Amino acid sequence: MAGWILVLPIVAATLHAVWNALVKTSADRLATLGFIAFMNVLVGLAVLPFVEPPDQAGWTFIAVSMLFKYAYYVLVYFAYRVGDLSLVYPLARGFAPLAVTVGAALLAGEYLSLPSLAGVMIACLGISSLAIGSLGQLQGSSPIWLAIGSGLTIAIYTICDGLGIRVSGSTFGFIAWIYVLELPIVLAVLWLRRRGLAKAIGSHWRYGTLAGLCSAVAYGLVLIAALYMPLSIVSALRETSVIIAALIGTVMLGERPWRDRVAASTFVAGGVALMTVYR
Repeated sequence: MAGWILVLPIVAATLHAVWNALVKTSADRLATLGFIAFMNVLVGLAVLPFVEPPDQAGWTFIAVSMLFKYAYYVLVYFAYRVGDLSLVYPLARGFAPLAVTVGAALLAGEYLSLPSLAGVMIACLGISSLAIGSLGQLQGSSPIWLAIGSGLTIAIYTICDGLGIRVSGSTFGFIAWIYVLELPIVLAVLWLRRRGLAKAIGSHWRYGTLAGLCSAVAYGLVLIAALYMPLSIVSALRETSVIIAALIGTVMLGERPWRDRVAASTFVAGGVALMTVYR
């Protein structure tokens, strides 16, 4: 495996952290998320005329993937209604690589070496540990189950995208259609923000455009990396975005407690080292 391939999901994680930080600092997160989906659709439409469509096998994976992506958005919406961002997000993103590891082994025959498997588990532990501080204020178990459900949907569409792009016969055609089919998400946000739509567009288009471009490039890099790397490692490296976002919050936004975030980052760094050295 060429060393540059390992860089792709790490760059994707950084871009993922940037757009999540933009969403977090936005006055209207839903509007910003709508812009992100809108930019993905625009990028997909811009690419479509210049690429071949996916083969039939690729379309099957696209269909399943998008169903679970839509389910993910619904689960996250309800999870954030009953639980804090600091609890739901790390749990969902930390659970996903473990589920991808199991799914990739069962469906694609991708078995990791013991050190790499340990690296994935350590990284997931580090990511999920960011939620510990929110457990003390938790009332009921609904946020936890919704977060785990969100993580499971992330894992399923990650596996579908990774396997689908490998059999699609058209790498960029597959990516373009994945983006275009985010249109229902755009329409849902337009409906939810229909009363203050002009105001939302006027005040959030800069944040949304930048976040959307970061999102489109990030997931494109993840899908390309999935052509060459085990899906479990791609997923774990991508989800280090949670740690990068936490560090951005600590250094640039003055969020606390910083010691917990540094400790979590150390765990993740150690897991990443095991994954990459013993891949």
